[in-house]
Amino acid sequence: MDKEGYYNNLLIRAAPRLHEVIFRNLSKLMPIDSKVIDVGAGQGALTYRLKLADFIVTAVDINVDELRAKN
Repeated sequence: MDKEGYYNNLLIRAAPRLHEVIFRNLSKLMPIDSKVIDVGAGQGALTYRLKLADFIVTAVDINVDELRAKN
């Protein structure tokens, strides 16, 4: 289990539970294999979560060296 503020050891730089809300709503509203852009991705915690659910995700952040989400 990840410590609070992390998802799969990737730092979450968002309001508490925001990623869960985004994930739940996208999962309800968009079919699997939908294309999503994660703007302000940081280390890529949301990007990785969405990729695990079979979304096609493009991560964008001003600091590209920080992105650590697995493809």
